[in-house]
Amino acid sequence: MILPKGCLYYIHMGKTGGGTINKWLYSIIPHHFSFQGQFDGTERLTGMASINEATQKLNALRPRRKKALKLVTGHLPLPLLTQLPQPAQCITVIREPIDRELSSFYYLKTIGGDREEYFKNLTIAQYATDISAADNYQVRILSGLEELNPVWKKNITYPSIQGRTDLLELAKENLKKYFVAVGSLEKLDEFALTLSKLMQNKAPIDLGKENVTHTRTSHQAISEHELAILKIKIDLDMALYEWINTVEAQAFFKTNLSQQTYPSFFRRLIEKINFKITWWCEYIFG
Repeated sequence: MILPKGCLYYIHMGKTGGGTINKWLYSIIPHHFSFQGQFDGTERLTGMASINEATQKLNALRPRRKKALKLVTGHLPLPLLTQLPQPAQCITVIREPIDRELSSFYYLKTIGGDREEYFKNLTIAQYATDISAADNYQVRILSGLEELNPVWKKNITYPSIQGRTDLLELAKENLKKYFVAVGSLEKLDEFALTLSKLMQNKAPIDLGKENVTHTRTSHQAISEHELAILKIKIDLDMALYEWINTVEAQAFFKTNLSQQTYPSFFRRLIEKINFKITWWCEYIFG
């Protein structure tokens, strides 16, 4: 496995196949050179960590291990990029918005605690108009704005971002500026192939399926009325998903990917030695 200079930063958004990609990445990149930021997904509106939470957990690593990181992944915010000790190649997976919302709807009914109690008796129509579940989830996260991910509390009404095309454009700009690959759940094998090339990994690609919401229904099982109001809730996400699949967007990711430079033989040798030292330090000192 050879990564370009820096590390791979995988922003894992909820219900987008992240568990599957995480498991595969950890089968390639050794644990001692990885940071997985997992947080209590019930605490914040999007289930993503705040920048302060993520930074504190990252800084809790021993300095040598932090400097040697080759993979950072989890429900982590985009602004954490500025806290990493080396340049990072950002990646993420998105999902067809209606499909993601349906999966999220049924997942929230099983999450436990106050959220499960709140959502368990809601219908899809009620959920689609209830702002206690984040509208335009994927745009919220990819905008990188901390204020769009407040602490979740029962019976609190959160401001909607429906129609906020400025946030849609901000999400697009962030993707164009920071990301070398953006996959879709519907084409996960193609995304894994792109990552394999990025890491110069020659092992066969073997993706399983992790964290599948088996209780969810399909598009066909909901009424036209329910579908119509659900689309209103995710207007920006639908526009973003459509844009990501355009030739224009794919050209940006392809250009960003092609600009990645790999370390020299001498640098790779130093990294291998550093990896061994880091591994032994972790093994001996915990």
